[in-house]
Amino acid sequence: MYSILKSELVDPEMMAGEEDAGRREALLENLASLFVLTHQTCSAEQLEVYDNILLNLIELVAAEARARLSAILAPLDKAPPSTIRRLAVDVIYVARPVLVQSPILDDIDLQYICQTHTDDHMLAISERVELSEAVSDTLVARGGNQVLQSLTRNTGATISDFGFRSLIESARGDESLQEAIAMRADFPGHLVAALAEIASEKVKVMVAGLGGLDEGTDPIDCAKVVVLSKMQQSASMAYYDFDSARDDVRRKLETDELTPEVMERFARDGQFAHVVYVHSHLAGISEYGAMTELTWAKPGLFIASARALGYPEATVVAVLNCGPWQTMLDDVVRAVAVVQFRRMPYRLAVSQFETQKGRFDD
Repeated sequence: MYSILKSELVDPEMMAGEEDAGRREALLENLASLFVLTHQTCSAEQLEVYDNILLNLIELVAAEARARLSAILAPLDKAPPSTIRRLAVDVIYVARPVLVQSPILDDIDLQYICQTHTDDHMLAISERVELSEAVSDTLVARGGNQVLQSLTRNTGATISDFGFRSLIESARGDESLQEAIAMRADFPGHLVAALAEIASEKVKVMVAGLGGLDEGTDPIDCAKVVVLSKMQQSASMAYYDFDSARDDVRRKLETDELTPEVMERFARDGQFAHVVYVHSHLAGISEYGAMTELTWAKPGLFIASARALGYPEATVVAVLNCGPWQTMLDDVVRAVAVVQFRRMPYRLAVSQFETQKGRFDD
């Protein structure tokens, strides 16, 4: 078969006439179908043969045929690299499938396309399952509003401190983008004041919650407030006996292993303070950090930690129904959080967990 591929039977120069257009498109689709069936076992040489032939053929077919090829090759984890890169810089309806899905495109490819192609190309890139800081920063620097909105709402995108600062600047007068920034689980605590400074009144209330502030408190002056002390002084936190819980957990640690299942039992029994200290131990974070994760306005911080630490879904569900979240979260928010937990890529969860670990202790 591979000798046939190399032969004059598929020599594009023999099919360059207009009367051969249909034959070229049929050949392209047949080769693509054959590749899908055999791609996992292709050697490097065979992959190169496919790449060379497809690369020549796509220059001789209409955009509709190229779009079909793009859709076929996009999901494959092994695909002709030069063909993928050629499709990625085509007109957007051809390029979109590979820009959104293809793992063949690396950060250098994606950054180049961001720097040289349209907002539509960048919008497609912003929808990828995972995005590195480098690519996200390039999208922030060059993308229009629709690109920024898509990137900010993509939980698989890793955004740098510089990226968040640039997003905040771009969000002046744009309440929708402000809200998207505020809702990110990895939004840096030290940028709360910067976001509050440019935020609408509606988003300022949200930002106040992110900073652990009481509604009505000036978030610009108080963004550094200590969340733990505020919560312990509040009526809702006064309900829980943290001192006794700390002692109980320490005694249990002397005789038993603390596991997510232990935390789940505490959560189902309504022992929120115990949940805080078990999570602190399992995550290797301070009691303050655990408290913050488990009382945050949105559960994204805890979801990333739970995914990174390998907590069972049953533990996550129990915690989402425990403590202040019993009243803070509604059923829709809990359901969305569980879906986020299921779908979050492990590497992304670990990255977010490491980034946020210790952040609230600064």
